Amino acid sequence: MFVITKDKPDGTRETVKTIDGSFEEAKEAFNRVIEEQYVDYRITKTLSRWRIIRLFDEDGKQLAQES
Repeated sequence: MFVITKDKPDGTRETVKTIDGSFEEAKEAFNRVIEEQYVDYRITKTLSRWRIIRLFDEDGKQLAQES
C-alpha cells in the first residue's frame, strides 16, 4: 500500500490518495497528482501557492517528493 499526501499551509499533511497496488502504479498516481496540481496552479490560478506532494510506503517511509 502507498499513500500520497499534500502539505497544507498550516504544516499538516492531507492524504490525497491511497494506492493498493505496485510501486509502478503508485508512481503513476503520484505523477497524476503532480500534473493535476500543476494545472490548478499554473493554468486555472485556483491555488495561491504550490503544495508539496509526497509519496510514502505502508511503513511510512517517504519514497518521493515534489516541491
